[in-house]
Amino acid sequence: MSASTYIYRDFADNGTGLITCSFWVKRAELGRVQTILCPTLQSETRFGILQFDVNDRLRFTDEVASVQMQYVTNRVFRDTSNWYHILININVPLSTASDRQQIWVNGVRETSFSTSTNYPTAETCAWTSNPQFRISRGTASNNNEAFSGILSELFVIQGYALTPSTFTETDATTGELKAKSPTGLVYSSNGTNSFYMKFENSSNMDLDSGGNSTTWTTSGNLTQTQDCPSDVFATWNANLRPNS
Repeated sequence: MSASTYIYRDFADNGTGLITCSFWVKRAELGRVQTILCPTLQSETRFGILQFDVNDRLRFTDEVASVQMQYVTNRVFRDTSNWYHILININVPLSTASDRQQIWVNGVRETSFSTSTNYPTAETCAWTSNPQFRISRGTASNNNEAFSGILSELFVIQGYALTPSTFTETDATTGELKAKSPTGLVYSSNGTNSFYMKFENSSNMDLDSGGNSTTWTTSGNLTQTQDCPSDVFATWNANLRPNS
């Protein structure tokens, strides 16, 4: 995606406080705030954010007038040559506060954070209570923070807090993590709020291939690429500099 392109759709409030977002991402630019997902009220008084921050860390938040939940990794994500599988899940009703919000990268749960503010008990979840879901765009105050890179296999499943084993598996020959076709996903447990985007149909890049077949709006131009988690193209590493 380029900095001027984003995808959005209006949804209904499902109010469950449970959601899973799973996707593969390949970065193209470093050192700039880039929003990947943002569910928000159109008044933007309540919103969630999943983004790379200016230091290339993952930032996962939920804000209602003030920050209700915020996790920022210590780990940085500066590899522009390979794909990352990222999964976030939310289960606000859980009794253990640190389990209510989770970040998983390449099948491993992140446990080291520079910031870790847990959801309060019974807090309304902005990720499941907002009518507009945005991909590669944040709120109006940070709409210049679009994601730059490639997204693939984006699942958003509302009403369930799932783990990476639903969406990925380890290749028996190479030992590498790879995408798999999930089975048993329930798209209709909360109306039409869940979706699945492959980003592989060049004539309909924002096609929802999930059970709800939701219709999305794209602002800008999505460009198809054959580079995908199962066929990784060679990419220049922005961290490398030639000798002068």
